[in-house]
Amino acid sequence: MEVDFGRHDVRIINHSTSIALRLEAIEHYRSVEVLNQGLIGTASGQWLSGGALLSGAVPAGATHAMIMLGTNDRNTTAAPRQPSKVADNVESIVTWLLANRAGIQPIVYSPPLARGNSEQGGSGTFYFTASEVGRALGAMCARKGYAFVDFNAALSADDLAGIDPLVSDDLHLGDAGHLARFRLDARLLTTG
Repeated sequence: MEVDFGRHDVRIINHSTSIALRLEAIEHYRSVEVLNQGLIGTASGQWLSGGALLSGAVPAGATHAMIMLGTNDRNTTAAPRQPSKVADNVESIVTWLLANRAGIQPIVYSPPLARGNSEQGGSGTFYFTASEVGRALGAMCARKGYAFVDFNAALSADDLAGIDPLVSDDLHLGDAGHLARFRLDARLLTTG
C-alpha cells in the first residue's frame, strides 16, 4: 500500500464469512521533537562553525534546522555592518550543517520586520533594516539553492489572529510571535 508517509505492507484479516470488511482509514502517529536554541542577544557571527553554539545546538540526527538570524546583527558595532555579511554568515552556517549533520534540511527564515524607528536603518542604532536582511538572505538562498521562507510574507491572518507578534522592543518575537512561528513551522513540516 502506497501512502504519503511511505510504502507499507498492511495485513487485514476478516474472520467473518458473512460480513465484508473494508479499510476506511489508517492512523499514523508521528512524534516531533523541537529544540529552540535561540539565544537572546546573539548575532549571526556567534553561530559560525568555529564556536560552540552551532555544534552544540543542532544534535546529530536532527532532520530540520530552522534558522532565523539577523535581528541582533543590525545594531552590532563590529562586523557585520551590512546585510550581505549576515547572509554570508548564514551561508557558512548552512554549509556547516549540510557537511556535519547527515540528512538535515536547513530552512532559512527572514527575521521579523521591526516596527517604527526600530525598522529604520542608517542610524546610529541600526545600521540596516530587517527588510534588507530578508532580501539578502533570500538572494543568497536562491543563489545556493537553499530553502528560504520570507517569515513576514508567510504569516497568515490566522497565524496572528489580531495579536501583536513582537515584544515591547519592537524587534523580537514575543509569545504570540513564537506561537505564529510554530504554526508556520508545523505547516512547513507537514506539507513538505
